[in-house]
Amino acid sequence: MPKPQFLAVVSAVVVLLQMTSGPGSGAQPPSTVERRQQAMKDMAAAAKTIAAMFSGDVAYDKTGLQEAASAFVLHGSELSTLFAGHARSESEADDQRIAAERKEFDEIAAGLEELALVFYRKAARAGDVLTPDMRMGSSVPGGGSLLGARPSRTEADLSAIPAEHLFHMMLETCTTCHSKYRLRK
Repeated sequence: MPKPQFLAVVSAVVVLLQMTSGPGSGAQPPSTVERRQQAMKDMAAAAKTIAAMFSGDVAYDKTGLQEAASAFVLHGSELSTLFAGHARSESEADDQRIAAERKEFDEIAAGLEELALVFYRKAARAGDVLTPDMRMGSSVPGGGSLLGARPSRTEADLSAIPAEHLFHMMLETCTTCHSKYRLRK
């Protein structure tokens, strides 16, 4: 499914879930900060699910992997929007720094979205068992290091990377953004 269609389907599902699971019909829409917090919680929960499957702490489940991957796709696609402008003071994000470094922030968000899309496609094509070709090997494909700088990649390059390694790259992207733009308390 092409990216725009996939995002439209995922967004429609999220909107329907929000409409049917919220309190009464007069409920206020969530604030930007609440939407940010929910996106971060959803991605954290998805990361725990994926990590547990790759580590063997929970049984691999293709559907569960796809659902967790879709959380990263959905929220990765909306990060730039969620962090545009200034949020209320209870935000944990450094909105002023994000505004001052908008291009870099948007590049990080776009990188997460790109990794998430490729990871989702791999999860969708995966079989009913976690196969060795989905696992991370001892070397890092395409150069760089697991936590080091990486050369620029195309989607075709990313498609050659095992799913587990893509997942670690997604986590690294989250860590990079948090270390740069999250307020220290």
